[in-house]
Amino acid sequence: MKKIKNQGSLRSRYGKWTVLEVLPKGRQGKDCRCQCDCGTESIIPATTLRANRSTQCLSCAKKIKRFPNNSYEHTKFLGKKFGKLEVIGFGEVTRNDGTLYVCRCDCGYEKGYCGSKLKAGRIKQCRFCAARERSTKHGYYHRPEYKIWQAIKSRCLNPKDKQYPHYGQRGISICPEWASDFKTFIAAVGDRPKEGLTLDRIDNNRGYEPGNVRWVTHQVNSNNTRRTRYFQKNGTQYTIRQLADLFNIPYSRMNWLLLRYGIDYVFEQLD
Repeated sequence: MKKIKNQGSLRSRYGKWTVLEVLPKGRQGKDCRCQCDCGTESIIPATTLRANRSTQCLSCAKKIKRFPNNSYEHTKFLGKKFGKLEVIGFGEVTRNDGTLYVCRCDCGYEKGYCGSKLKAGRIKQCRFCAARERSTKHGYYHRPEYKIWQAIKSRCLNPKDKQYPHYGQRGISICPEWASDFKTFIAAVGDRPKEGLTLDRIDNNRGYEPGNVRWVTHQVNSNNTRRTRYFQKNGTQYTIRQLADLFNIPYSRMNWLLLRYGIDYVFEQLD
């Protein structure tokens, strides 16, 4: 076997790692250039190797190797079902010292899952069956109405949402029946009439509740905010955007005219 330079007390093999070279001592001590049995090379601290905290590369650690585990604690789970998943073998120990259970889902998909998560009931089916179940539960999983419902719940109920200070923290809530069940929500607001519409609150000081929501364009929605300024003329309220569209001039120009001269001047000079 080829002698390793500066080997010292280090062995040449640690699990699947073969020590190729001991690098000069750095701040954290000696580092070793190692090669895994699969051919992957990596720099690993000598202390990590001696403590057996690393025995193989990350690629090998993720590989599922089907082999029966001889301990009774594991073999008693062979053939057992956790939801739609049936245990058909065992894999290598995970990073958290948990056993990897190789399972076959009812749909035929096979994958390794952490045994503790299976026993706790946190995983009951493969990701494909889970996605299929979500999409067929109400048929709206991939439609914009479902994404709008999720966004409303997030900004009203989740303090970590960026929009929460403007909604939930301000007292804007979502009807509890709507928040707990999407079917109830979609039955109340209805399908989006056409593409490009968004859900708007009629009264900005009230929440998302029956009688206070409507499907509108983004322009109407942007005109119905707390920051929107209204200008009164002949008993009719106008926003800056509405006046700009009415007289066919840029928004910034209309905003300047209103601030400098007022709405009466605008109607006298532009009408």
